[in-house]
Amino acid sequence: MMLQLKNVKDLWFLLGLKNQHYPLQVRGQQRIWQLPLAFWTCWMSRHSRVLCIGLANLIQPITHVALGKWKQLRTDIRNKAKYKRLLIRPSLTKEELEKDREERNKKWKMKEMNNITTRESNTYQILLFTESWLGHSINDPQLIQNLPYNIIRSDRQSKKGGGVCVFLAKNISFLKIDIPKNKNFDLCAFDIFDSKTISKHRFILVYRPPSLTNFDENLELHDQLSILCSANFSTTIIGDLNLPKINWDTKSSTNINQTEKCFLELSNQLKLTQMITFPTRENNVLDILLTCTPHIITNIQSLPPFSQNDHISDHLSFKFQLCFSQEQQTSLTKLDYKNANYDNINTYLSYIDWNNVFSYSTEIDAQYQSFINILKTAIHLYTPIKKSKSLISKLPK
Repeated sequence: MMLQLKNVKDLWFLLGLKNQHYPLQVRGQQRIWQLPLAFWTCWMSRHSRVLCIGLANLIQPITHVALGKWKQLRTDIRNKAKYKRLLIRPSLTKEELEKDREERNKKWKMKEMNNITTRESNTYQILLFTESWLGHSINDPQLIQNLPYNIIRSDRQSKKGGGVCVFLAKNISFLKIDIPKNKNFDLCAFDIFDSKTISKHRFILVYRPPSLTNFDENLELHDQLSILCSANFSTTIIGDLNLPKINWDTKSSTNINQTEKCFLELSNQLKLTQMITFPTRENNVLDILLTCTPHIITNIQSLPPFSQNDHISDHLSFKFQLCFSQEQQTSLTKLDYKNANYDNINTYLSYIDWNNVFSYSTEIDAQYQSFINILKTAIHLYTPIKKSKSLISKLPK
């Protein structure tokens, strides 16, 4: 069978046949394409008035059909029992195509994340995702389902893609850090508490898109990371900075641009160590595991990308073990409000977009809880922790 087209000059529409494989011939060009995946494509000029299509032994040739009438005939062709195997994509605008592609990507992401969390729920206590591609149309219960996880996420607000997401086992004690939203990058952070010791560890999950080239916008991310790392306990930054030119081993500042120097200087100032020593995408180390306490990060191993069909990620994944100190708790801890940095607390609160915070819900209780969470975050960021004597020793024997 042969598909023949006349007056082919430009892209116009797409047709497909299920479970068939056809050669395609364009007259005048003397070329034949054998398309894979059991689809053939026919293209037509926007300016041509005549469309000639012939599928021998399948349908009668459609000749001299004006372009305007073709759009009206497609529905009739699709509905006729004789042509049930003929698939005709509806006409979509550029914006509709982008929206359709984004929705399909979200469905793939959600399905893949559900598969991963279901498969790994008995293996890992924490799962961290960058480029989660989640949005308001996908809520937390859809992601968690009946799995034993809590979820923290930060979805991209203005454009498709991006986003970060964390699944934490329900037996983990943690505090979510409220971070002001930014349209240029994605951040979420949380503190993990060890019930047996007085130790606490902060995790920061970050995604910086490669399209973020404006230095001032990169500086916003630099400053936000610097604030989050100013806590009085160990901190680890995980994610994808998309800065392949940085040599984390030598920490050399030669042959790198201003943005890369900025993040390298931040790493040096905070005395962070890059624990990822293997390429995570092709020959580049794009993903980071930066920590100020490398002795508690052990057993780092590279793993295949999450998706086996490459729809989701082209990065290697990795796993590691977090080892807290096993010292016995001999004293209680509490916030030292007397030595809190109230100037920094006020500065942090002044950068909060309160209109945006309160726009997510009209319920007064929900708005109050959002305010309390942000206030607690500011206090924990800039208030030191001090030890106090255990009250148990004062009890009568």
